[in-house]
Amino acid sequence: MAKRKALVVGINYAGSDAELHGAVNDALRWEKALESFGVHDTWVMVDEYPSGEVVGAEDDGSYSVPTKENILQGLDWLSAGASKGDCLTLIYCGRAAQVQGFAGAYPVEEALCPLDWEGSMTYYVITDQDLHRCFASLPAGVMLTVILDASLMGPPVRAPIKRSMQHPFHELRNGPPLQDQPYDENAWSQHQHVNALPRHVSRVVRRSFWTLLGRLLPDERKPLDEGLAVFCITACGPGQSAIEAYLNDSQQGVLTFCLLQALQNLRESTFLEWLTAADKEASKLRSKVMPAMDQFFEIAYGRHVGLESRLFDPACALLAKERAKRRRGESWQ
Repeated sequence: MAKRKALVVGINYAGSDAELHGAVNDALRWEKALESFGVHDTWVMVDEYPSGEVVGAEDDGSYSVPTKENILQGLDWLSAGASKGDCLTLIYCGRAAQVQGFAGAYPVEEALCPLDWEGSMTYYVITDQDLHRCFASLPAGVMLTVILDASLMGPPVRAPIKRSMQHPFHELRNGPPLQDQPYDENAWSQHQHVNALPRHVSRVVRRSFWTLLGRLLPDERKPLDEGLAVFCITACGPGQSAIEAYLNDSQQGVLTFCLLQALQNLRESTFLEWLTAADKEASKLRSKVMPAMDQFFEIAYGRHVGLESRLFDPACALLAKERAKRRRGESWQ
């Protein structure tokens, strides 16, 4: 029987200099939203309870602490035993960073910041290489949906095509950014009336010495299976700021707010319909609440799927597998 599994992570970094106030709210909302789509096998990681109490390693087990070790274990759990027809979902709400290239000679990497990320080297964050290592094991015929409510320069999942809602009619190559781009602080600092906060870190993350040595070797990382139906939605593009703010009586990420608002009106929809409706919600925020908000949502996807694919639909995954087989000249049987 096809499985529906989800790993949901929300990190407020409670009590630290990087503290957020809405990421845990986002994660708990996503948990409920996924249940409405039949996703009941869900692993939720948050660092605070809704009451504000800090989640501890020895608590009753309702939630796991989103440390780097636990998140990596969660990624392994998500992909373990995957087979055709499965629908897998990763949702991350928290801070992100870019791993700086050496003297601008190498592409910038994306990184997610776990609860214990404090540090300036790649050892302390979850890089796009970590995500790719997990997802590269997924077979054809699986549907993978990734939603990252954090400041990223582009979708870190290595699907080949992307589209920005800033230019929604143009397909672009989803390649790694060649250099970092500074964030516009005005995009969030002018909106303190809604407690706007950016979901990026100011500290530069640098590649470790061992990572540098690895760059001198041939890149032998296994590519994603062409028959994998992959969709990766990110909160913003290069140089933009993913924002969380006090909206509808609760602190929450703008991406999460807009996507969930859109779902209320679109019970069954395609990814294009979903993103278009979410972009309209973002436009309302710009016109009525945060005029300086600069973030435009992006989505990356594979060659054998399109934005006309329906949300959490295993038929999309099976179609991607058959299209990949046909491209390789293999039998449809």
